[in-house]
Amino acid sequence: MSISPELPMLDGPSYPTPPVNPSMLVILLHGYGSDGNDLISLAPFFQQHLPKAHFLAPNAPYPCEHNDHGYQWFGLNILDPFMLMPAARHTATYIERYIESKSKIFNIPYRHIVLAGFSQGAMMALHVGLRQRQQLGGIISFSGALIGTHLIRQELASFPPVLLIHGTEDMVVPFHESQQAYRALHDAGVPAELLSRPSLGHSIDEAGLKKATQFLQQRLANT
Repeated sequence: MSISPELPMLDGPSYPTPPVNPSMLVILLHGYGSDGNDLISLAPFFQQHLPKAHFLAPNAPYPCEHNDHGYQWFGLNILDPFMLMPAARHTATYIERYIESKSKIFNIPYRHIVLAGFSQGAMMALHVGLRQRQQLGGIISFSGALIGTHLIRQELASFPPVLLIHGTEDMVVPFHESQQAYRALHDAGVPAELLSRPSLGHSIDEAGLKKATQFLQQRLANT
């Protein structure tokens, strides 16, 4: 997919700096009201196990409505599923252009790129990653949800491996959202795995990070 050059490019931190001839890209999408610095803080943990990977954490394109120092992928006032899908589709164009640009800059094919996110960023990672005709290496969703589960069969463009990680006590994005996503992906033929984290709220714990690291190592082994 070729994205219009008129669309503003996302920007945000990366790790390590400078990059060391990576053979894999991991793009990290932050949650609502945060920014790229939040998830790039996970990169040193991942990178010690994945020395050939480079990590990128773009800021969402819109200033957060409830946090002057943060960003959002879409507004929290958009809760109606029929309104949420158009918002996600619009924001997806920014992420698609970002992936396309970084793929060219680093000369790394889509199959060696993993899209990961937390909360609202995880929703966008799933939304974008499953609709790429050039199949990504994988998708990781921390405490996320699948927007428009009823449309996934008809809009699915490729079958990247998906790892869903979610705390069972999440009061922000309920655990059942990942359960529903897992069922929808499984029914659509997408190779998906769900890791539930008992007693964990809206957060990422050490077990989740270890599982995500294993997932990334498997993807890197295929590069």
